[in-house]
Amino acid sequence: GRIIYANEKFFETSKYNREELIGKTHQVVNSSYHPKAFFKQMWETILSGTPWRGEIRNRAKDGSYYWVDTVITPVLNENREITQFLSVRNIITIQKKQEEILRANEEKFRDIIENTSDLIQSVDANGQIVFVNESWKKRLGYTGEEVIGKNIFNFIHPANRSHCETIFEQIKNGEEVRSVEVAFLSAEGEQVFCEANINARFDNFKMVLSRGIFRDVTEARKYQGMLQREQAQLKSAQQIAKL
Repeated sequence: GRIIYANEKFFETSKYNREELIGKTHQVVNSSYHPKAFFKQMWETILSGTPWRGEIRNRAKDGSYYWVDTVITPVLNENREITQFLSVRNIITIQKKQEEILRANEEKFRDIIENTSDLIQSVDANGQIVFVNESWKKRLGYTGEEVIGKNIFNFIHPANRSHCETIFEQIKNGEEVRSVEVAFLSAEGEQVFCEANINARFDNFKMVLSRGIFRDVTEARKYQGMLQREQAQLKSAQQIAKL
């Protein structure tokens, strides 16, 4: 495992000079980021005569870290015996930093999606559900296994299905639908009214996914109905009072 040759780029990146690297093992640039099992698997692979590829985080002499996309190939003699290993590395530090930023942003975005009170769903062009957030499952009373891969219209109230099919066709035609009412059917048979904003993502002029955000207005609908009935009663009482 000792280093017998390194090119100038290796010295430049690791910030070690030739005397500090040649004759040493790669432990000198080990960042302690990877578990022992990671390198155990690597050594088992290359000692079997098979090339290995992976992403390794190393530590430079000044303590900074750098990432390399590494391919290690066993070099064999005429007797098919391994005499040395050739390691070719491509520096991917910038890409890994970008991945970390994207991962952090994705975690923040997922936290917002999963903890909002709005019902959020994603449906493909065939009407199959690709994603629903926790509020969607909790409010309608379904598990992820009962929903993902199923047709969205199985969860639309029958009285509202025709209306929603029309909306779905509008979305597939590239229209953005705002402030429309959709009535879901909960697992308990309840009619759940939602105000929806829905748009879609297209690829080569074909809809790939629709994305919908639904705000539960069931209670508001109940209060609205009560108010309408009270207003009707008041109007009737006023007419009787005049008589």
